[in-house]
Amino acid sequence: MPANTTAPSAKTKVRKKGRRARLLLIVLVLALVAGVGYGAYWGVSTVRASFPQTTGSIQLKGLSGPVDVKRDDYGVPQVYADSDTDLFMAQGFVQAQDRFWEMDVRRHMTSGRLSEMFGKDQVETDSFLRTLGWRRVAQQEYDTKLSPQTKKYLQAYAAGVNAYLKGKSPKEISVEYAALDFVHDYKIEQWTPVDSVAWLKAMAWDLRGNMQDEIDRSLMTSRLSPQQIKDLYPPYPTATHRPIVDQGSLNKTTGKYDPNREPGTGTALAGTPDGATQGAQTQLARLSDNLDKIPALLGPNGSGIGSNSWVVSGKYTTTGMPLLANDPHLAPMMPSLWYQMGLHCRTVSATCGYDVAGYTFSGMPGVVIGHNQDVSWGFTNLGADVTDLYLEKISGNTYTLDNQQVALKTREEVIKVAGGKSKTITVRETNNGPLVSDRNDELEKVGQKAPVTTSAPDRGEGYGVALRWTALDPGKSMDAVFELDRAKDFKSFRAAAKDFEVPSQNLIYADTKGHIGYQAPGRIPIRAKGVDGTMPAPGWDSKYSWNNKYIPFDALPYEYDPKRGYIVTANQAVVDDKKYPYLLTKDWGYGTRSQRINDLIESKTKDGGKISTEDMQKMQMDNSSEIAALLTPALLKIDVSDPAVREAQKLLEGWDYTQESDSGAAAYFNAVWRNVLKLAFGNKLPKELRVKGECLYVLPPVGSGPVDDPNARVRECGERDADSAQPDGGDRWFEVVRRIFPDQKNVWWQSPGSRLDKATTTRDQLLARAMKDARWELTAKLGKDVTTWSWGRLHQLMLKNQTLGTDGPGIVKYLLNRGPWNLGGGEAAVNATGWNAGGGDYGVTWVPSMRMVVNLKDFDKSKWINLTGASGHAYSAHYSDQTSKWAKGEQLDWSYTAKSVDTATVDKLTLKP
Repeated sequence: MPANTTAPSAKTKVRKKGRRARLLLIVLVLALVAGVGYGAYWGVSTVRASFPQTTGSIQLKGLSGPVDVKRDDYGVPQVYADSDTDLFMAQGFVQAQDRFWEMDVRRHMTSGRLSEMFGKDQVETDSFLRTLGWRRVAQQEYDTKLSPQTKKYLQAYAAGVNAYLKGKSPKEISVEYAALDFVHDYKIEQWTPVDSVAWLKAMAWDLRGNMQDEIDRSLMTSRLSPQQIKDLYPPYPTATHRPIVDQGSLNKTTGKYDPNREPGTGTALAGTPDGATQGAQTQLARLSDNLDKIPALLGPNGSGIGSNSWVVSGKYTTTGMPLLANDPHLAPMMPSLWYQMGLHCRTVSATCGYDVAGYTFSGMPGVVIGHNQDVSWGFTNLGADVTDLYLEKISGNTYTLDNQQVALKTREEVIKVAGGKSKTITVRETNNGPLVSDRNDELEKVGQKAPVTTSAPDRGEGYGVALRWTALDPGKSMDAVFELDRAKDFKSFRAAAKDFEVPSQNLIYADTKGHIGYQAPGRIPIRAKGVDGTMPAPGWDSKYSWNNKYIPFDALPYEYDPKRGYIVTANQAVVDDKKYPYLLTKDWGYGTRSQRINDLIESKTKDGGKISTEDMQKMQMDNSSEIAALLTPALLKIDVSDPAVREAQKLLEGWDYTQESDSGAAAYFNAVWRNVLKLAFGNKLPKELRVKGECLYVLPPVGSGPVDDPNARVRECGERDADSAQPDGGDRWFEVVRRIFPDQKNVWWQSPGSRLDKATTTRDQLLARAMKDARWELTAKLGKDVTTWSWGRLHQLMLKNQTLGTDGPGIVKYLLNRGPWNLGGGEAAVNATGWNAGGGDYGVTWVPSMRMVVNLKDFDKSKWINLTGASGHAYSAHYSDQTSKWAKGEQLDWSYTAKSVDTATVDKLTLKP
């Protein structure tokens, strides 16, 4: 959903007053709806009008038989039907009951039509999304790629949604529509199957891999040398952080991956192509700014986007059967991205083949993560590099390719604007993909300052930037969702994974026969020799193109019942790059969470210990900080003369490096860590990577001259949104610091002086300054008395309605948002309540969006929890009724069998033909 949308335009008089007037009108309407002032106008009747009917019966035209919808005391529905189409039709109906506003905003986002709901402020976002063409690709998938069975399910789902909408006024669907209808004649459209398919493109966008790293590296060339950039992107630490798969290798004779074969030596190629730019600063900065404006439904695209999942075989569990845990890390939002649900055929048969429960996406049929009667599965982001930026030499309506002029593909897109005139844009494409640089006037001169080799074509007025991305090719990921839902064993699970082409995810597996497994799926390009996807490539030379070559599925790594007895995936490297011949990415997560989980499992199972469901839940809440364990001993050795700073330093004495909500030590350490990063790295990065509004007198490139020469500095202000500013403090930065930490005089420890501080030239001098800066920063935020400090007071979670709750006066936030909650955990902790150290704040920017532990011995003893609640209606009892338990690390009982569901049922609704 859009992260920064505004209220839609009112007509004529209101529109002339601009954005603030529209917001104030929305506020007034919502206040009236909520019964705030003026005699509770609309009041209770409007608030309750959109609440779903959950008992009794409703006639639903199109059903072939009765369907039961059984909800527990948290409003979580379990649906029972006698045919597949009835099941998915009911799913559409029930999800629309609880979440249609969310679904409608989501489909307008994926189709680049937010302006139709929210007015001219969304035209720029719509233009970019139309250029990417998510909806067009989804239509192509539906028309040419998806199986007839999948289309049938999508059609049934859409029929269910539309059955819910039929005959309802806006206020009967959502409070937000009541407000929208008051200021704007917006009409709700019928739901279509393609609306559901398009959502997978939004998933793929937010999980697209290293595109931001590719931009950032290019921007760094304006201030840092190639070696310095290399310092900031160190290789994956295989020796200390175990990859997912540490046994097995590719059999070059058969071309298939063999999980039991001894690892060999890979031939993955690396290096930056000779013709690539190393600094298209202006144009790439503008592109990065455009990316910041695209709604990030899953979270800021950075080190926090990830997940934890692990599975332990029965050999090491108290039940004697596998236990499987999963918690995807996504943006906090209200309502949660996930919708818990069970889809049950009363009798599993050829005409009704599903008995599955878990986490779904509102607006899309099927279960995405969960279990059926035979198998369970979980997801984490694989992080494969599936995007490349290409510099293109544009001349009029042509572009250069192999010294020839080729006509650009063009199409016109008309963007309708609520309360305003429509805007027509022209989308242009090269052989590599759409010209994303066209969506900003300054990007039309891409490459003005980009250094290129003499073999590059004359830059003229500049190069364009095209995007090559696997998700812009039609695929079969929607088929894979249903295939996973009815998988019976590891063979059928892998067959489903083969169709899960985008986004590339780590899939873990367990079954009721005691087996565990892992599969790395996805459409991952095979790049040309010498190309590693870390920098923009020269689009004018076809040898750098993908040429539709992808790693064969049979060559992708997998495991089945590994000897170690467990599998951990938490966005670390899949394999040791040196022992695998294909390039998956050069930008893995650095394995901090995964190694901690490995260590916790090994610690628990040594000497014959067994792991229980409760142990798995405790692991999910582990708050340990790896970087604190490295830095704290050194911080305690610093000779501090300032009594106030010494008071803060004492908080670290005896600290066990866990980041509990009530920990003063965790608060102080994380403030020190933020200031270490700022002094050592952040102040030396180009303005395009630093947070907006932070202005500095910056130095020349590191190591090029005296660090305290005032004549060498110039004033520059940061330009990056807070959620994506650098250094973000993720575990890439852990590894950067770990590698230089033993070197007291490493050049990165140099920091300029100021009126109050001397320049630093050694590690301990910089640490001492960071400790001082952190002390006074927290004094301003938390008070002078260090005994009152706590990490949770800094590290707060606010759940924001992703449309009207993210912008506007406080009354909107009061009505639609919830919080704050003081949280433990932190960046790169297993309990991954992430925050961005470069953004200047400690607030939570991504979270474990749900948690589950599946018990393969007895599904009814499984546990699950959602970030918010089942309902998207702001005044429903189920709007945020799971959040407090989630914050404490508690989970709910997860009923699955018919008997257990009946016991838990508090509301029963029958849908009748």
